[in-house]
Amino acid sequence: MDKRGALQAAQLASGRTAVKIHQQMKRGVNSLATITSTAPWIGILGTLWGIANSFPALGGQKGSGLSRVCENLSHSMIFSAIGLLVALITSALYDYLCTEIEELDLEIKCAALQLVNDLGRINRSTNF
Repeated sequence: MDKRGALQAAQLASGRTAVKIHQQMKRGVNSLATITSTAPWIGILGTLWGIANSFPALGGQKGSGLSRVCENLSHSMIFSAIGLLVALITSALYDYLCTEIEELDLEIKCAALQLVNDLGRINRSTNF
């Protein structure tokens, strides 16, 4: 293998490795995107379930029944709040990790380029 072929082989190998590492890092991050998009809907379903279960309390006296319904309705909103909280946290984590992955991708590309440049300099100064 000549010098140029060795440099190209090193460049291709580093490129394949960079792609593989990127895929491994991105694997878990996509789960965060799924959680971010589904958490509010699960919270809303919990709220609707809570609202539906709030009204059987109307069978007793008017005053106590109404206060019981209001209490149950306020408790049912907790599901939506939790769903939104989970979505906000996972969205922030997703954005942070995507930024970190982009920075690591850039570092990997720079390191691969530096490796090829260093190998090219070594090849020029010695007989490979």
